[in-house]
Amino acid sequence: PSLSHPMGTDDLGRDVLSVVMKCILTNFVVAAVATGIGLFIGVPLGIGATMGGVWADRILLGGSGFLLSFSALGLAVILTALLGPTALNAMLAIGLFNVAVIARETHAELLPYRGRDYIAAARLAGLSGVDLARRHVLPGFMPALAAAAMTQLATGVMLEAALSYVGLATQPPGSSLGLMLRDGQAVLQL
Repeated sequence: PSLSHPMGTDDLGRDVLSVVMKCILTNFVVAAVATGIGLFIGVPLGIGATMGGVWADRILLGGSGFLLSFSALGLAVILTALLGPTALNAMLAIGLFNVAVIARETHAELLPYRGRDYIAAARLAGLSGVDLARRHVLPGFMPALAAAAMTQLATGVMLEAALSYVGLATQPPGSSLGLMLRDGQAVLQL
């Protein structure tokens, strides 16, 4: 370390601080896109299952239960191994796991709204399912959705780093925290 390189330089003479900042950006972008995929697909699935009745419940819970029977890392490893080791495929694999988590979270949070009187009154007033959800249900659900999204964002950062570490996500010359850890492992071994 020096004044010009606060975290020092690596074996190629690159500033470690700037490399870490670029790696964090890469990991965050992958995790943010994967979380966006989960929200974009999972919230409508959860709303549809809640408003759709018993069969929609069973289909959602069965499909998401199958995906969640794998660990997040296990599912991501399987999908990236099948699709190929790229950052885009890692986004898709992490996003698919996020869809199952967000859909279940949405369904669980919205399920108690089914029997409420103001929901029944809004249905009798002629509100469609989408308008009902947008006006009466989603405003109360947003804090839980934000918490679920932040949790999945953090999980996505860790999953991308783990997948890059084993060579199934971001590939060199790209930068990722997992690649940085893999490259630094040789230095740590005695």
